[in-house]
Amino acid sequence: MIKLISQFLVVLSFITAGVANATLITADLTENNYINYKGLDWAWASPVNVEVYGSNRLYSPTLHEGWRFASENELIILKTELTLQDFTGIDGSGNEFTIQAIEYWNTHYVRFNIEDFNNDWVNSSWTITPNIDWNYETFYVRDTPSDVPEPSTILIFAIALIALSLRKRAIK
Repeated sequence: MIKLISQFLVVLSFITAGVANATLITADLTENNYINYKGLDWAWASPVNVEVYGSNRLYSPTLHEGWRFASENELIILKTELTLQDFTGIDGSGNEFTIQAIEYWNTHYVRFNIEDFNNDWVNSSWTITPNIDWNYETFYVRDTPSDVPEPSTILIFAIALIALSLRKRAIK
């Protein structure tokens, strides 16, 4: 009986693994999925530059709050100032990885093309002629959100609490 259950579980795992595919991540990007350069966050969003290609759908940058298409001037920065090394991170084990966010905007793709990046085949807004120039790497940008000054916020809150308690004492 145990052998039969084991065989059933093995077959079931093969069936479920066979139908598994990439899933769109709708949560906010982590710091390992984008880089910051000159006050902009850059996300490597897709290996194609059309909304629908085969079974994949590339979503617009607005799927995630604050992200947008890069302007022409920002694309010039990407092509002239940023290199593949800028999109390379090191994990906790000391291994290099490419910083990308493909799974945050694509329904099926989980890959990217370094050769296209090195050849400056990069864009941001979607192509108008999908049969000719769909094969550009897509990058999205956002203005880097400013950090909330926590210590001063906590200090203001503490002063307000002290003032409130002193006011109550003065009333008594």
